[in-house]
Amino acid sequence: MKIIILGPVLWDSIWGHSQELTRILSEDHEITFLEPIVHSSNLSLSFQRTSKNRIPKNVQVIQRNTNFGLNLFYGIYGELSNIFYLIKNDYDLFITYYTTCGLLATLFSRLMGKKVILMYVDDLAEWYEPKIAKILTKHVFTPLVTKCSNLTITTAHKLEESVKSYNKHVECIPNGVNLSFFQNEEGSFNSINKFIVGFIGSFGSRINYEMLFETAKLLKSNKDIKFLFVGGGEGFDYFNDAVNELNWDNIQLLGVVPHSEVPNILSEMDICIIPFKINRLTDCICPVKLFEYWAMEKPVISTSFYEIKIIAKDKVIFADNSEELMNAILALKNNEQLRRKYADIGIQEVKKYDWNVLGDKYLKIISKLNESKL
Repeated sequence: MKIIILGPVLWDSIWGHSQELTRILSEDHEITFLEPIVHSSNLSLSFQRTSKNRIPKNVQVIQRNTNFGLNLFYGIYGELSNIFYLIKNDYDLFITYYTTCGLLATLFSRLMGKKVILMYVDDLAEWYEPKIAKILTKHVFTPLVTKCSNLTITTAHKLEESVKSYNKHVECIPNGVNLSFFQNEEGSFNSINKFIVGFIGSFGSRINYEMLFETAKLLKSNKDIKFLFVGGGEGFDYFNDAVNELNWDNIQLLGVVPHSEVPNILSEMDICIIPFKINRLTDCICPVKLFEYWAMEKPVISTSFYEIKIIAKDKVIFADNSEELMNAILALKNNEQLRRKYADIGIQEVKKYDWNVLGDKYLKIISKLNESKL
């Protein structure tokens, strides 16, 4: 089968769901990965080429850019560009991660008798700042693309609930991790005599920065505890400037690192955190970092947003404010047996979130969809 995937990120940007799905599907199918169009406005991390990710056999990656900023003209250009590549390339199945810039491509594909899958992995309306964009995405584009798709696949239960009223053909498959990629290896930078509390991910509106600063302040007198934050995104400069202004020696920041270096850096951490705010956006997130932390046998402390309470009940330590986070860090630091308990739970639990396991589900769904008359 020939499949076109309208991806949410550049192939050489942050590694995530769309690249893993492409990798798995390419084992049995021919894939065209259509990157989002790079615009001239300030670029989010998803639109920055931060690493050189390997392109699997049977995958063609199409890069696109425009001089338009992130505005109405960009949206129109994006829709027309999608149509152009659908006409240019032969395909049997169209998979879109977009609704706002994926409507015309979805309609065109259905009119041409092609199958369409909407990969709904985020509450897309919450990612837009302009109010009109939020409204249109929530009440126009997402309902229409969901209704027109043969199948919608979500990664979180809240997302599943939000689209079921538009189309009864909805599946929920969580995020996951490529276990063969994450090996528990020794790190390469010096962390002697330090207990490392780490986070790797995107610095955006989902992060509870205030809780992190307060916790670091509360633990400042513990000279053997160090916070290590790795990543980038629209909030990184704010976080970096604040850390530099505070001039605390218990916080270290690294910028964006290639995906290939993530296991090595994670191996240096003693425990890992997921410091999300609790709101509508985060309640719809199935956090990839949880599975990466588990794959590296790291105990995890997280705020109690909706999806992680379903996935990781009794398998992580929950902390929703600075005092709870401080107490959880100290409890793990002072109790090696407790650390081992949560590490062992994680490495066993993560096996069912291996992309090889999830990939089989996707391959079966696509095979069934191809044979159906939906």
